[in-house]
Amino acid sequence: PSTTGTSYTLTSTPVAYTYFGLVVTRTISRTGYMTINDLIFYGHRENDLVRLPDPTNVLKYPHIAMTGPAQRGYVATASSTQTGVREAWNAFDGGDAMEWRSSGADYTGSGGIYLGTAHRLAATDTDGAAIPYGEWLQIKMPNKILLQSIKLVGDTGFLNKTPEDFKLYGSTNGSTWKLLITQTGLTPTTGGNIISPASALSVRY
Repeated sequence: PSTTGTSYTLTSTPVAYTYFGLVVTRTISRTGYMTINDLIFYGHRENDLVRLPDPTNVLKYPHIAMTGPAQRGYVATASSTQTGVREAWNAFDGGDAMEWRSSGADYTGSGGIYLGTAHRLAATDTDGAAIPYGEWLQIKMPNKILLQSIKLVGDTGFLNKTPEDFKLYGSTNGSTWKLLITQTGLTPTTGGNIISPASALSVRY
């Protein structure tokens, strides 16, 4: 995987989180709903670097292909979904057949900017900065994860529906959120894009 088309900023030193929320503020060019085919997290379980001090030994999360909204300690939720066909957990099913698709049509600004006010992960983050409005995808992990990187895969048939600008937040309780990644100007590739917090340890895939 490459980091082509990605940009990211360091927001803090690495901390392990149980919840991760991706807030999409712009799609590539879609004026309506947006989709994420797959969202994969790479990292270490909390304290793994103490027991197994090898930063290259990252694991993939979810470690299973989800077949429903809650499974083996993973819980997937979203701001909106097309119920029954393209739900939140479809972004974590490990396949290309289905994806998460938002149900609304709020990406109506110039170049796919989200102009709605219906969906917001929370009002502010732990630093007091406003969390932007946008469709969001959230996953609860069974264990706290020290995040190394994420891989975002868009709908290969309709890459214009893929997120271009987004923010990734981490939380230990599902209600207070820390900004981890700020992404702008993503150029999606058919194989997906790897995006890392600048605080991540050097790692090989």
